[in-house]
Amino acid sequence: MNLLYIGILIFLLANKLEKENDMVISFKKINKKIQIEYTDNGIGAPIDKINLKNGLLNVENRIHVINGTLTFDTTTQKGFRVSITFPI
Repeated sequence: MNLLYIGILIFLLANKLEKENDMVISFKKINKKIQIEYTDNGIGAPIDKINLKNGLLNVENRIHVINGTLTFDTTTQKGFRVSITFPI
């Protein structure tokens, strides 16, 4: 249930911040971990615009519950990218 909620929150938050046309969610198995990556072709999200008050705190807490990590690519004008990795 945590994974579904995390996915929905990432999607909703990215939609609030971004002006994208296309988005991709990919799933990979790397060794004994799963990596979920969300990318879009929006304007990107500078680190000062990523605010834990806008729902990301819930995402981060849920990822920690499953012993995972959350990584943002904050390169502006290159789209929004977030990667979630957790053990199987």
